[in-house]
Amino acid sequence: MFTRRNARAAIFCVILSMAAIPLIAIADDAPNITGTWKWAATSPQGQKIEIVMKVKQDGETLAGTVTGRDGKEAPLTDGTIKDRQVSFKVTRTVSVISSSGTPNTRERQTAEVVTTYTGQLSGDTIKGKLAYTYNGKSGDRDWVAKKAVE
Repeated sequence: MFTRRNARAAIFCVILSMAAIPLIAIADDAPNITGTWKWAATSPQGQKIEIVMKVKQDGETLAGTVTGRDGKEAPLTDGTIKDRQVSFKVTRTVSVISSSGTPNTRERQTAEVVTTYTGQLSGDTIKGKLAYTYNGKSGDRDWVAKKAVE
């Protein structure tokens, strides 16, 4: 039996469900960069290198790994995403061949490379800057990553 009380309850349910629709849209709009991302870099010798990042997002925190030209994974640290602004660091230990000053003598040493990535997420692209320090030198360059289709 349809009464005024039932009618009010039905109208209340309709209004309540309509009020929830914008909240669902906001939740769907929240960025989530979990997945595999790829970009290209050029070595000092001019060689093209594909970089692969596997990242997992938990709220505003990012964790994962980055694989470079040596095929070794390096952990992604200090990773955050806030208001579509992405940032993280990657630290690698690389081999460096140096001359000791004696002719025909070379020494193999290791050096730490720290790269800090910052960028703006837009759809399936992160575009920004990377800054690196290596063997007492530093530099920066543009950086664009695309989300890989999985």
